[in-house]
Amino acid sequence: MDNDTNFWNQQHASSEEKPTIAEESDILRIEQKIDRLQCFLNDNYRELEETLKKQKSYFNVMEIMFYVLLGISLAQFIFLLIR
Repeated sequence: MDNDTNFWNQQHASSEEKPTIAEESDILRIEQKIDRLQCFLNDNYRELEETLKKQKSYFNVMEIMFYVLLGISLAQFIFLLIR
């Protein structure tokens, strides 16, 4: 129990200290990397979204073509049965 108390006291004491210039530099560098990563992910998400929209429209066209060909085939089959 005493070890836990010491741990939390050490954490609290260390959080009150101001970061050094090197630590601030590290934090700034990490924040910049996070910003670049977020921009990269946003760009990729946008590209994927556009690609998905195109693929969906292609799928819709293919579905329409399928039903048109199915209708033509069915009409030919019925025509052959009538003859």
